Amino acid sequence: NISAIKEASGDLDAITKIIAETPEDFYVYSGDDGLTLPILAVGGRGVVSVASHIVGSDMQQMIKNYTNGQTATAALIHQKLLPIMKELFKAPNPAPVKTALQLKGLDVGSVRLPLIPLNEDERLSLSSVISEL
Repeated sequence: NISAIKEASGDLDAITKIIAETPEDFYVYSGDDGLTLPILAVGGRGVVSVASHIVGSDMQQMIKNYTNGQTATAALIHQKLLPIMKELFKAPNPAPVKTALQLKGLDVGSVRLPLIPLNEDERLSLSSVISEL
């Protein structure tokens, strides 16, 4: 039996339809960090997150605030995190998140072929967004 799905299509209408047409005990998790809050708002249950490797406490707080009815605070956290969420997907995963972890002082090694590391412009852009957190 299938009891949950990670939904990363980016199509909020389709995600809403899945939630509306499945039993209440069927969980839909966001697979797109930037849509976590909107998916929670239409009945999603959480996130399978890349950004949480960098801003895990903030992501957790955003979800807790939303589930506790503090939607305005959750929205502010979402707005603050959106730049890093977007930056982490400007190149094929996991290159950006590995670079971000390295920039934060955690040696996680490099990506393996056929993937390639971020170029200098991508690395500088990511570094800039991380420094603003």
